[in-house]
Amino acid sequence: MTISKMLVSNIKPFVKWAGGKNGLINSLISFIPKNFNSYFESFVGGGALFFYLKNLNILNSKKIYLNDKNVELINAYKQIKINPNKLLEELEILKNNHSKEYFYKIRNLDRDFDFYSLSEVFRAARFILIKPALMDFADIMQKEILILQWEVIKILKFMIKI
Repeated sequence: MTISKMLVSNIKPFVKWAGGKNGLINSLISFIPKNFNSYFESFVGGGALFFYLKNLNILNSKKIYLNDKNVELINAYKQIKINPNKLLEELEILKNNHSKEYFYKIRNLDRDFDFYSLSEVFRAARFILIKPALMDFADIMQKEILILQWEVIKILKFMIKI
């Protein structure tokens, strides 16, 4: 599966984030200046405000800086931008190996001392897989993983342009 010719519209965050700005967007939008050259988001999380502004074309031709304290989240954004097809391949592998035992094995990898020796692409796919479960959502089933993949694909196409 590749992203070469996909159409993108109404992009939404690929992860839900505790403390997300989605419910505050209508309030926050009034603080966005009419003229600016760079967009900085220090606590991007799921990126609700960023994607909202990007969908409105407010960020076109702007220099964009996304940051967050969560290293794995930022790695996921980077891999979406620089290795989209490899990330999709890793997500496909995770989907094909899906089971309760496999999920827990993948989830527990960060407890290992050599976690950061794993590829950044694999770590990003792992993050995308386990993040909903960490937020106390229902158990991840293959159907939900497929939905995540399609959301990621839309975001991949979107992020490559920034």
